[in-house]
Amino acid sequence: MNITSTRLHPVPTTGERFLVGNADLRVAVEECLGQIREQLVSKTCADLLDGGQLLDLERALHQEVGRCLDHFVARLVQAAHFDEQLLELASELVAQRPGLRMQDRSQTVTVTLLGGSRVVIVSPYMLYRSTEKKRGRKKTKRGKSGNGLYPILELLGIRERVTPALASSVARQMALGSVSQTQDNLADLGIRLDRKKLRSIALSVGQRGLAFRSRVIVAGVRPRESLVKGRTIVVGTDGGRLRTRVQKKGRKKASGHHGFVADWREPKVLVIYEVDKKGRKKKDGYQRYDATMENCDAIFALMAGHLRTIGAEKAARWAFVGDGALWIWERVQQLCDDVGFDKHKVVEIVDFYHAKERLHEFAKEVKSWTKGQRETWFRKATKLLHGGQIEAMLALCAEHYRGCNSKKRRKLAEYFVTNMERMRYHLFRRRKLPMGSGAVESCVRRLVNLRLKGNGIFWTVDSAEAVLQLRAQLLSGRWDQFMKEILGPVDHWETA
Repeated sequence: MNITSTRLHPVPTTGERFLVGNADLRVAVEECLGQIREQLVSKTCADLLDGGQLLDLERALHQEVGRCLDHFVARLVQAAHFDEQLLELASELVAQRPGLRMQDRSQTVTVTLLGGSRVVIVSPYMLYRSTEKKRGRKKTKRGKSGNGLYPILELLGIRERVTPALASSVARQMALGSVSQTQDNLADLGIRLDRKKLRSIALSVGQRGLAFRSRVIVAGVRPRESLVKGRTIVVGTDGGRLRTRVQKKGRKKASGHHGFVADWREPKVLVIYEVDKKGRKKKDGYQRYDATMENCDAIFALMAGHLRTIGAEKAARWAFVGDGALWIWERVQQLCDDVGFDKHKVVEIVDFYHAKERLHEFAKEVKSWTKGQRETWFRKATKLLHGGQIEAMLALCAEHYRGCNSKKRRKLAEYFVTNMERMRYHLFRRRKLPMGSGAVESCVRRLVNLRLKGNGIFWTVDSAEAVLQLRAQLLSGRWDQFMKEILGPVDHWETA
């Protein structure tokens, strides 16, 4: 479709005169300042007799000033509809999406702003319509997000009828706590949205984040310069637990509900971070958390995407840490191939504390021991493990391969045989590498357990995936960058 054929023009200026140009915007600024001044001069010390009154006054002032600023932002958004450069970009966006036809050049849409104000914006509205002529009218269901588009609002990041700053605030609050907590926190700021709207906004942001991850991160858009060139990075993965909610089919119960199945699911998490010369996590270094409700292959595909995105193929070495699960180690070679990294520069490390737990389980299986004998043996075996003397430790275990529960003890000892080279902890300390997967365990706790796991908490898979995405961005310390990445139209993501 030719761009000129879809050229957007300024919306008609019927009714209220819309501001155009810097001079008129300066007038809007003066109006905004006048409203703020009016709010402030009306307050005196007589309004402050105790801490409770100061609390109410401070909150009220911030809410009132926020609404005054909303007035200016609304004027600014409306004035942007007359900007030639923005109109040109909107025309290009329409041209990139075949099937869009103008529905209304002056459609009104109510938008909620960061201060809690609801304003009416006039913006061109377009619908997807087929160019083929068909006999009769085919009835189809409307999609989840409708079948229309406000091109200018799309470019400005206004979706779900809220401004980007409000969408960011809602999604951030939902990543931290429940819907009720989010509602209360926003109400303190003068923003009152119902539970359904809050969920809709947060899930929309989360789903856009997932779409961006799938289209850009997993695809592995490589940077011009490696972010970790010549450095040591630690890569780890593990699984958490949460309960999902799947509605049952068939007739409803007497209560009017179908009921649901609440199975446990294991979300997979990953962590990538940079360590300094002493082997400690670098405070100002690269750090990334992420998670998915999908399977083992999906988390490794996601891991490969993140590693490509930071140019990890130019890192000096990788330390891959895990708990010894077979599904982790059998995929490391493929991960290196996908990223283009030399497998010989990867140091595989089994978490020392998981290995200690196996020794403790082994000692518990020797039923004839007293508590003192068990502790003495455990201390001796742990010392050998810590020193990387796995062969000597296995010999210590072999002394108890006979008698009651001997098969179980042999099976526990196989764990150390399989992961022998991943337990040379004396070498890891010498090379200033981590001995444990504490960062991964912390990631599971902070990302999954503190928000998605608990008594009476059940999730649909899609909702859990979206909230995990939001929490991952927040805990990675890149929330603002994340929001800026996903605010643009999907068509612009490849060049992000």
